[in-house]
Amino acid sequence: MRMPWRANVGLGFVIDRVGFLSMQYEWTGLNEVQYFFGSGFGELGREINKDIAETYRNTHNVRLGVELAPGPLRFRAGAHATSSPLASEEINGLFWKHGISGGFGVVGKNMALDFSYVQNRQNQRDMPYENFGEASPQVISENTQHYVGVTLSMRLQ
Repeated sequence: MRMPWRANVGLGFVIDRVGFLSMQYEWTGLNEVQYFFGSGFGELGREINKDIAETYRNTHNVRLGVELAPGPLRFRAGAHATSSPLASEEINGLFWKHGISGGFGVVGKNMALDFSYVQNRQNQRDMPYENFGEASPQVISENTQHYVGVTLSMRLQ
């Protein structure tokens, strides 16, 4: 099996020694996945690999983040977006994922306390059943997930 290609590039900038800005881009070639079958499966293997190439497409992931660290305080914010892996122009816009994140914390000599929040959103299209040749009902929903985290860390000496 050949797995998808993946390429990443990222940039980071220090902001006057009180923080940083980061940007990342990732490209994934999902339509490049291929199965390799043993002898006797030539036509089936070609069909499966053709279906993969026609069903999926390359995806793009973009992530941006900033963190400020004035003294013992830490403040951060970020955003991300991922394009749809589905090749169908009819439905690919429904499968974008995107989200935001933020957090703040306090750092001491031997302890740190941090609070974080992440919100992820994804649209989704479901077909509860297939009507074999006739139009099937569809449900288009937007899923939103919220995550909250608290971290207490201690340095052991």
